Amino acid sequence: IDADGAVGKRTLAVVVGRTWTRRIYAGLVWGAFAVVALFTILQWTPPAAGLAVFLAPFGRPLVRLVTRRTEGPALIAALQGTARLQLLVGLVLAVGAALGR
Repeated sequence: IDADGAVGKRTLAVVVGRTWTRRIYAGLVWGAFAVVALFTILQWTPPAAGLAVFLAPFGRPLVRLVTRRTEGPALIAALQGTARLQLLVGLVLAVGAALGR
């Protein structure tokens, strides 16, 4: 945020600030799992797709990292971890949906 702001970049993080950036990140991580759980409960997705909710604990270290660190390398590690988590959740959702047909 500091580096982007210093060179005039107007990213969402620069515009809303560090506190709201952290809140938005955490909300998106936990919100994704909440939506999967809700859709499974409402039977809008096959029950097997709901197994993706069990990957939620892998989000905790990522959210903790984003909320506690500000230096670039740590946040890049959080981005990498987020991409891996998205891949895993996507695979579980896809396999669950395929098995549910």
